[in-house]
Amino acid sequence: MKKFYALFWVLLSVWQVSAQPWDGTSAEVWTQGEGTEQAPYLIEKPSNLAYLSQKVTAGESYEGKFFKLTTNLDMNGKDFPVIGYYYEKADPETGDPIEDMSHYFAGVFDGNHKTIDGLTITKTNTVQITADSTAEAEMGVGLFACLSESGIIRNLVIGPQSNIACANAVGTGAIVGVLNGGIVENCANLGYVGSIMIAGGIVGAMYENSTVQYCANKGKVNGAFGDAGGIVGAMDLSAIVQGCYNMGEVEAYTTVGGIAGKTSQEDKVLYCYSAGKLTEAAGGVKLGAIVGEANADTKMEGNFYVEKFTKSIDLNAEPISEEEMRSETTLQKFNNGLGATIFKTVPALNNGFPCFVWETKELTSAGQLTIANDLLLNGRKLKSSQPLTIYDLSGRMITKGQDIQLNEAGNYLILRPGMKTLKVTVK
Repeated sequence: MKKFYALFWVLLSVWQVSAQPWDGTSAEVWTQGEGTEQAPYLIEKPSNLAYLSQKVTAGESYEGKFFKLTTNLDMNGKDFPVIGYYYEKADPETGDPIEDMSHYFAGVFDGNHKTIDGLTITKTNTVQITADSTAEAEMGVGLFACLSESGIIRNLVIGPQSNIACANAVGTGAIVGVLNGGIVENCANLGYVGSIMIAGGIVGAMYENSTVQYCANKGKVNGAFGDAGGIVGAMDLSAIVQGCYNMGEVEAYTTVGGIAGKTSQEDKVLYCYSAGKLTEAAGGVKLGAIVGEANADTKMEGNFYVEKFTKSIDLNAEPISEEEMRSETTLQKFNNGLGATIFKTVPALNNGFPCFVWETKELTSAGQLTIANDLLLNGRKLKSSQPLTIYDLSGRMITKGQDIQLNEAGNYLILRPGMKTLKVTVK
């Protein structure tokens, strides 16, 4: 029998998901649920999500209403219209905002730890300024353009085949473009996020006591000529990011941070870590392993980074080694600081670095499981950007490739360059 070293047993019970890909046009009202917390409206297919976009963009905020995603959605790479829009009417002489004309989502959207993949967003929505004039929203790109103070998005993953990038708008995030007092929690991005200015893996820009917590970015973020952060591009007005981590590459010309590109008045960045590469698109870029440019009033506490991966330092955070990042001591520092068991370590996930408890729950409940940054298991199908070699437990090689369909249920060993060997049980 072939000897496999560093073998970690990851037992997975998954079932095949047969989501119908979105056709790029259909929008159908949901047929299940009452919009209450006990009986939320159920988003069961891509066309239901498209209908939500239509309604919010038309002005329905759904304040006090609840939604729940029931399955993984395949958006099929079709251009999806942002849910809502962010638009502040400006004084023509001074340029100062004089009226907020945004159409916010103000309800609660529970992703139910499902994945929306193939999400492609390349433009903002059209704003009706007057009866006779329109304009394109210049800010707020993401699944949701903007959230107001009562808006909450939780338990949602944006998949690795997603591309959220608008060439002529600022404030881009995979989940929310502009967070204006709402909450985003327990979410992750594995796709690409790009903006001409201000880009974050989860949220583009956040203001007014808004909160992002227990979220992860594993995709690439490009802020071009502005601010870019693994979690949020820019923060202001007492915004809070806590208990988050970044393992994706972040790049921009102005400020680049592993967690936040730039912070401002009385913001807080607490108990986060970064192990993703930070890249200067040109000389003179302000780099920070946690925050690219931190305001003097920003509170930064309990943050760590691995310089080997970030390729940059941060005087407001603590550099630690790979071994220290995997240690029980670091794990306890995070959880004690957050006052709850938010993080845990699983050798097969995140290179052994802390991951969220909600991520490990996917090991026994998800239809599509993200085993590593870009290694997906969906039923008996495996997809990866790198070559995989599959063995049975006797050490016999079954197959090789990057897009593999396992023909039979059973126990398999997965080998991939740079990743510890995994044992997977599929049904």
